[in-house]
Amino acid sequence: MTGHHESTGPDPALRSDSVDPVSLHQAAGGNARLKLFALLAAQGVPASEADDLEARAVAGAQSEVVKLDGMAPASRGALFAESWDPR
Repeated sequence: MTGHHESTGPDPALRSDSVDPVSLHQAAGGNARLKLFALLAAQGVPASEADDLEARAVAGAQSEVVKLDGMAPASRGALFAESWDPR
């Protein structure tokens, strides 16, 4: 995503009565990304640099997940013992 972005308010997909938790997380992630890009733009960070920062952050997060080999960190294990999805 490049260029300046402005939030137009809460995403309808974030309603509490939504039945798709994946959509909720995707919408929340998209909203967070738009806010971050807007904050970076306000500080004079060009969109191309913001894209690069995002790519490095995602790559770093993915490498941390790979290190965990599909397991929650021991300090968080009990929180995720059952499932990510409380249904």
